Amino acid sequence: MDAQGERSWGLLLERLGIAVVVVVIYMGYFWINQWLVANKVKAYVPMTWVDHNVPFVGEWVYVYALVVISGFWPMVVVRDRYLFRRVALSFLSVQSLAWVCFVLVPVQTLHRPTGLAPTSFVEWGLLLCYWLDLPYCCFPSLHVGMAAMAALACWKVDRWIGGVAIGVAVLIGASTLFVKQHYFVDVVGGFVVAGLAYRWWVAPYPIAGKESSTLRFSRWWSLAVPILYVTGVGVAYGAYLSKWTPWQP
Repeated sequence: MDAQGERSWGLLLERLGIAVVVVVIYMGYFWINQWLVANKVKAYVPMTWVDHNVPFVGEWVYVYALVVISGFWPMVVVRDRYLFRRVALSFLSVQSLAWVCFVLVPVQTLHRPTGLAPTSFVEWGLLLCYWLDLPYCCFPSLHVGMAAMAALACWKVDRWIGGVAIGVAVLIGASTLFVKQHYFVDVVGGFVVAGLAYRWWVAPYPIAGKESSTLRFSRWWSLAVPILYVTGVGVAYGAYLSKWTPWQP
């Protein structure tokens, strides 16, 4: 392997390593959530008129699930090595800010629908989401914060892909209200922490005068995002057909 090939492999391994670290640290969200539930921490319920007027629409769970893959968007968009490192730090900042709020300003969601049964794929998906996301760690919405941070990172180097990603992030924010996983203030908080992290780490990075080919990958790589989503939904549907219900004892 020549020097160029070794360098390419080194950059790929570095990128994958950074992604793994961000994902592993993100798992702290579930630990904090479990700790709050186990200790029955007194929490706020910031219900607003928006929350009262947004109806429960279970089908929005398809949009809610987009966050699983939207957070990886920068992997296939941001090519610049040093900018990608800043993007990783911005993700860690979003997580850190959110964790501080989870502990100091605990918010609990009490408006989830009851009486759901895994008799349809939509209700099965909702039950799975509610099982994975315990009813704490709501403000700010890390669901929204991570999606928004990924979208802003893409916007930095590619306004077209970034615009699409921002649209997806907005839809994800709306979905958290329709499936009653968050309150309106949680969604606003998610966008705010993402904006703060973007302004601190990503926005100052100079890109003027740089070739777009050195800043971003070909847009064809972004097709990996919908492909991963469709694949994930297919796997979930298989689990539904197999009657997998991990939330039941």
